Amino acid sequence: MVKLLQIEWIKLRYYRSFWVLLSFFFVALLSINYFIYNLYRKKSAENVTTHSLFTFPQVWHTVTYISGFAFFIPALLIIILGTNEIVFRTYRQNIIDGLSRAQYINTKFVLILILSAVCTVLAVITVLVFGFSSKGVINFEGGTFVFYFYIQCVCYSSMALLFAIVIKKTGMAIGSFVLYAWVLEKSVSGILNSAFKYNVGNYLPLSSSDKLIPVPFGDTLNKLNEQPSTMILFCVALIYLAAIYLLAYYKIQNEDIGN
Repeated sequence: MVKLLQIEWIKLRYYRSFWVLLSFFFVALLSINYFIYNLYRKKSAENVTTHSLFTFPQVWHTVTYISGFAFFIPALLIIILGTNEIVFRTYRQNIIDGLSRAQYINTKFVLILILSAVCTVLAVITVLVFGFSSKGVINFEGGTFVFYFYIQCVCYSSMALLFAIVIKKTGMAIGSFVLYAWVLEKSVSGILNSAFKYNVGNYLPLSSSDKLIPVPFGDTLNKLNEQPSTMILFCVALIYLAAIYLLAYYKIQNEDIGN
């Protein structure tokens, strides 16, 4: 596996789009959080509750929630990497050169785990920037939200890889993923939550990981009480991740590399 990851690193090291998108992700984290930070600061300079959103320990919750809106960037990167290997026949050549299909898909998922870890580190840096900017004393009480952020990033990136493998065309895969993740699933989730008890819409593939970090604004305590059990959501997210992996694995195993 280490050798396979070294091969992946060779592919990425000089791939400009990879570094551009990764840098853009960090800029997006800072920009989105600064926009919200500035908005709340202007709303009421004397509002202690508002200001506390960006002080420790609440800043862990606030920043990881807001940063979730930038998940389309690592997902976009995974789609581009995945579809490029199919379009330019890199995947086909790797199989011909002796790489097993299982090794190929496993390497991609390990890459997702590593990329998500990098994105999480950038999110932590963002937390620290805003936490210290608010003249707070560092407190790790809300640090569990960082782990939930990591799980979210893995879920979005894994789903993006599945779209890349199934659809194969970069533009179509990106469009389909964005439509599904930010329009279709969120709409269906809202409809299900309105039509049925127990907020069943929260247990859809991406919604289950989204709800690991509830909305931090407003009456946070009541919002947390309305949330499904964090442990249940976490287990559901892991089940979906396993299902996504199996679907991607099945697709790769049955792919005709001659086409």
